[in-house]
Amino acid sequence: MRWCAALAVVLVALVVVTVRGLRRPAKHRPPADAESVALAAPVEADDPAATAAAPREREAAGPGHLRGRVLYPAGVEPSDDLEVVAEDLSRRVTARITEQGQFDIHLPSGRYTLVASEGALVGVVPDVLVRPGAPRDVDIRLAPGATIRGKVRLPDDVESEVRIVAVPSGRDEQSGAPEVEDGRFAIEGLIAGRQYDITFRGSGLRALKLTGISAPADGLQVELQEPAQVRGAIGFSPDGDCPISSVALQVGGKTLVDEDEDEVSADVDDDCSFELTVPDQVPLVTVVATGDGWHLEEQVAIPPSGDPAPLCLNPPCRANPKEGRARLRLMLEGTGADEGFGATVTETGSSSPRHHYYSCASSGDKCAIRDLKPGATYVISASGPDCRAFQREVTLTAGDNHVRISCNRQQLIEGVVRIPQREGLGRISVRCPGNDTRFVVATHLFELRCNADARTVEYQIGAEGAWRSVPIASASADDPAFVDIAPL
Repeated sequence: MRWCAALAVVLVALVVVTVRGLRRPAKHRPPADAESVALAAPVEADDPAATAAAPREREAAGPGHLRGRVLYPAGVEPSDDLEVVAEDLSRRVTARITEQGQFDIHLPSGRYTLVASEGALVGVVPDVLVRPGAPRDVDIRLAPGATIRGKVRLPDDVESEVRIVAVPSGRDEQSGAPEVEDGRFAIEGLIAGRQYDITFRGSGLRALKLTGISAPADGLQVELQEPAQVRGAIGFSPDGDCPISSVALQVGGKTLVDEDEDEVSADVDDDCSFELTVPDQVPLVTVVATGDGWHLEEQVAIPPSGDPAPLCLNPPCRANPKEGRARLRLMLEGTGADEGFGATVTETGSSSPRHHYYSCASSGDKCAIRDLKPGATYVISASGPDCRAFQREVTLTAGDNHVRISCNRQQLIEGVVRIPQREGLGRISVRCPGNDTRFVVATHLFELRCNADARTVEYQIGAEGAWRSVPIASASADDPAFVDIAPL
C-alpha cells in the first residue's frame, strides 16, 4: 500500500516537470546588422525563366479524322450533288467526297452531327465523338427527308418567278430542295424535327421571311406583296410652277439603287407629284426633292407590309393640284372636219427651268391642251394637211379658253436646179417668199410647201449671194407646181 502511494507521488512530479518545460519562453536572437540582412535577402533574377519551374512538355493532340460511306436507297445511284457535313453549335465543316458515296473529313476534337444530303434525300448520324489519333469509320444511310409544303399567292397584276431559300434557324447555310409550281411550293430533303427560316423572293415582289417552321409541315399560306411605294406631292400655287424637278430615295446621303442597279429617282410631274418604288429590305429612307434653288428632305419609315402614308413637301398640298388651271381648246378653220391637224403651245417670258412646251393633235379640226397656267401668255402654232396657220399669242384665264385659228392653204412645189455645181460657186438654197427657212440643195431636186397664193420661189447662190425669184408654173389641183431654176 505504501509502495502504491509512493509511485503515485513520483508520477505527479514527472507531469509537473514536463508542463514547465513546454511553457519555457523562446530565446530571442540578437538583431542582425545591415550586412547580414543584405546577404539574407533573396536575389532578383534578370531572367524569370531561370528561376521558374520549367513547363512540362505536352504532345500536340492534332485533329480528328472521320471517313465513311453514304448508303443510298435501292435503285438510287450516287451523283455529284452529294454533300456531307459535320456540324456542332459553333462550326459546320464540309467533307471531301473521295469516290461515289465515300467521304473523308478532318476536324477538331468534339461531338458532331453528321448530315448527308442529295436533293430530296437526307441522312443524319447524331452525337459522333471525334478524337485525335486513329480514323473513325461512319456509315450514313440516305432516305427521303422531311418536307415543308404550302401555297404561295402573288398580287393579281404581277407575274414573277418565286425563289425560295430555307436555312436552319440560327444558321445561314441553305438546306433542302425547293420547288414552286402552279401556286404551290414544297421544300424537300429537310431534317425532321429541325426548325427552318424560309425566305420567299421574286422580281417586283417584297421579300417575305417565315421563321421557326418545324419540318415536316403542310398547309402553309404565303401571300407576297408588291414593293412599297413612296408617294407624295410638293405644294405650289395654281398660277405658279412646281419648284421641284426631281425626287430621289437616299440612305446615308447616297441614292438607293434597285435590283437592276438603277438609281431610285424620278422627274416630278407637272402637277408636282411623284411616286417611287422602295428597294427590298430597306426599313428607312430619306426623300430628297431638288429644283432650281430648292432642296427638300423628309425621312420615311417603310412598314413591313403596305405603303407609307402619302407625303406633302412644302405644304399645303392641294388634293387636286390641277384645279384652277387653264385649258386651251383650239379649232383650225378653213379645213375639212376630218382632215386633222396639230398644234404646239409654248409659254413666253418664263424664268422657270421646267418644260413649257405642250402639244395636241386630232384627226378632226379640234384639239385641247390642259393644265396650263392662268395668267400666262402662250404662243400657238398650228398646221394641218396642206395648211399652215400664223402664230398667235394668247393670255389664258382659269378654265376653258377657246381659240379659232385660220388655215393658210399650202401648195406643194417641186423644182430642179440646172446650175452646174462649179468650184467656188457655193451652196444653192431655196425658200418660199417671206419664209426665212433656207433649204440647202443637196441634189438637183427639191420640194417646198408655200402658201397657195405664192407665184414665185426664191433662190440664193452662195451663203452671201443675192436672193432671186423664179416663177412657179401653174398646176392642177391634184398635181404639184413646178419650178425650173436655169443657169444665169
